[in-house]
Amino acid sequence: MKKIFEENENFANCDNAKNIFKNKKVLIVSQGNKEIKNIKKIIKFIRKNMPIVINLNINTLIPEKFVNYYIASNKNRIILDFPKYTKLKKKLIAPKKFLEKICNTSKINLFNYGVRYKKSKFDGYAKYCEIESKLVLAYALGFVKASGSKKIYLAGFDGYNEKKLNLQSQDVVRNFIKKNKEINIKSVTPTFLKFDEKI
Repeated sequence: MKKIFEENENFANCDNAKNIFKNKKVLIVSQGNKEIKNIKKIIKFIRKNMPIVINLNINTLIPEKFVNYYIASNKNRIILDFPKYTKLKKKLIAPKKFLEKICNTSKINLFNYGVRYKKSKFDGYAKYCEIESKLVLAYALGFVKASGSKKIYLAGFDGYNEKKLNLQSQDVVRNFIKKNKEINIKSVTPTFLKFDEKI
């Protein structure tokens, strides 16, 4: 399994995300435990604010017509979801080198954005990001940073059943805020995440 997802250090063939969402709002949606109760609120926010909507993994609770992109980077989730990728009508943001080891990417509407896992890093560049966490939230935030958006909204982050994931997600948000103070990030639905901690 480790060999399948061996990191690729050459990002020359990746797609360019630099400033593609400049001056735009971005909404990152997670499939939380209570999100179904907040669907109307999320859709109302989308209609009113017209953000770029990025769904973490294959989140089917939000109708696809409201989604602009899906995003995936966690190797275990990619193995679980890849049969669904060819059926998506919207682009999938993911590292191509992860996908092509297990499936034919020619039929996937793919935005190939690279990733390098590096301790104590949280940077988004034009064609790849450098992050420490392997959570898809970290990859998504790295991508959005590269995109040039200064306003990030989250939805569906109401808490995981596994406490470890809650702590890891909070660490991702805390580190992102610490290294990207020029970017405003908040949640549009009730969340366990804290955005105003002293860093």
